[in-house]
Order: sequence, then structure tokens, then C-alpha cells
Amino acid sequence: MHGRYAFVSDSQRLMHDGIERLQAVLGDAVPPRVVHAPDRASRVLALAVAARLGRPLQAWTAQSDSPRDALVVAWTLDAVGDAGFLRALLEHAPGQVLFAHGSAWVEPFAYAPDVTTFLYQTVTNPWTGGALVANASGGVQPAEPDTRGDDLLAQEIAQASGSDDSASSLEAVLRVRDAMRALPKECAAGLFKQSGKRALQRAGSVVPS
Repeated sequence: MHGRYAFVSDSQRLMHDGIERLQAVLGDAVPPRVVHAPDRASRVLALAVAARLGRPLQAWTAQSDSPRDALVVAWTLDAVGDAGFLRALLEHAPGQVLFAHGSAWVEPFAYAPDVTTFLYQTVTNPWTGGALVANASGGVQPAEPDTRGDDLLAQEIAQASGSDDSASSLEAVLRVRDAMRALPKECAAGLFKQSGKRALQRAGSVVPS
């Protein structure tokens, strides 16, 4: 798909790759806390992010509004399902970074996160049910939700080994970040904005299909 997925069953390894690249992109500018979106997939991912970055983890609440000085983590914005959270993140806030692990490119969300790991057409989460797994007869079937504790699932992300074969090199990712950093203020990418509405996430991507 030239840089994007059609159907993907997300994995611990792909999440590990995303967190590793997120850490490199942020560099010394890691916000002082991690705030997770109000859904289980986002909480599990955020537990792994907070542990990797050495930051305290907090849950988003309606009283949080759009948290300042925070790395806000969502597995995908489409899966959050909380209108209050999604409205709160419509605009940038000082010191805030919005990280969505996956972003749809066929029917994109109304606004773009500041950092994302991959573009998908259809995605399934390994713990919330629906991911395709092999069965005893040699076929595949949707997996049931994983009822193990969130902390244990986050540890599996942290301990995932290797790198996904489709991942861009870390050097390539940092070249993109550095190119965006050099843009004039009026053209700044979301990662470098402190106020204003988040950009519209358009269908498609920067690569041809």
C-alpha cells in the first residue's frame, strides 16, 4: 500500500515501534505527564507510553477539558467513543501533544493528531476483541476480548522484541520531524503548535496507492 495499511491487526510489536519513534520525535520536549483517552485500548497503550517515558499517567475526565503540558494518548481517535474528549482535543493547548497510534486514511477523523504511528483502512485491537487469530482447523476467526489486567498487557508492549517489517527507519522519521521544525510559524505542523484548531485530516496520504 506504499506507506499505509488496508487491513491490519494491531500488535504489541507495532505499538512498541510507535512508542519508540514517539520518544525519538519528542526528544527533550517530552511533556511532564501522560493523559489517556477514556477507552481501554488507549489506557493500555498509555500505560506503556508512560512507563517508557518515565512520566505519571492520568485519566482524562470532563473536568480536564483540553489538558495543558500533557502527552495525550489515544489508540485511535475513531475508537475513543467519548464526545467530550473529542471536542476537548479539537484545539491545541500549550505544552500539549496528541498521539494517536493509528489514523484512518480512507474515512479520516475530523482532525489530525500531532503524531501517529501508521495509517489504516481497517484496524483491530489485540485486546478489545475482533482481531483475527488462527483456529485449530487452520482457518481464522475473530478473537474474544482479552480479560487480563491492563498493566500486564502494557508490559507485553514494553517487552515486544524486533521491529515491524513495514516500519520506516528511525532516521527517516527524524528527517521528517526536522524538516517540519524548519517551517515558518504560520505553516507550523501540529507538533509545534500551542494554540488554534487542529488541522483537518484529509483522506488519502502523502504517498500514492
